[in-house]
Amino acid sequence: MDVLLEKLCLASVGYTFNRSLTWGEGGPENWPSTQPYATPEGQEDQLGFNNYEWLQAIVERTTGKRPTVLIMDAGNPAVDVSLAGADTSLERLQLIVEACHGSESDVEASLPVFDGSILACTFDLDTLSMLLGGNLSVASLKSIFGINNGNTLASEDKSTFKGKPITHYLLLPARETGVSDVVLKKVRPIIKQCNPTIGFSLEEAKLAKKVSIFPDPVIFPDAKIAALRAAGCTVEILPQSGIEIATLLHGMSSRN
Repeated sequence: MDVLLEKLCLASVGYTFNRSLTWGEGGPENWPSTQPYATPEGQEDQLGFNNYEWLQAIVERTTGKRPTVLIMDAGNPAVDVSLAGADTSLERLQLIVEACHGSESDVEASLPVFDGSILACTFDLDTLSMLLGGNLSVASLKSIFGINNGNTLASEDKSTFKGKPITHYLLLPARETGVSDVVLKKVRPIIKQCNPTIGFSLEEAKLAKKVSIFPDPVIFPDAKIAALRAAGCTVEILPQSGIEIATLLHGMSSRN
């Protein structure tokens, strides 16, 4: 069961219910007085875009692990909307897109805050068509997704995300006894040739444009590797063998 939990990914609908994108942010930890079918005055609940945080809290409370999340049909108002309501929903949808790409917008306070647990955020064509009054077109999608000269924001090099002060990070597995001498010997060539920042912290690794990981399925399960990619890092999984690592570096040198 532990193997299943490590690979568990939740699906959450990104419905807004015509509320702001910060509604319910932080989950039950931020709104402790909210109970099923009872939201006291001044409190917020799970009926909003941040529904995924409420689901994560349930799983974490039950299993001790915070799962990754796939947000589906982001920006769907989940209610009947008038023309004015559709305009508001489209604005919210655009804000979600901006948040996905680390926007530094002047309206940042109203943007949802994504952490490394978000695997992907998807948008539904039927929802887009409804909000656009059935006039779904390339031009309308450009206005929402910021397509410029045929290149979407999503096609940008993720290494250009804001807040990436580290160029290359070598992430090594460390236990209570420290890092293994065997592992250090295997990665010595990459340290000498690439001069990376060396560390053992996933959170620190998220600050890097590129992360090279010496594989350890216990310390670095797929969910944590996915969190690095979600944080905008280019992730490279090194071979287990020191000879294979040296061969990989030789191939890189030859191409350069």
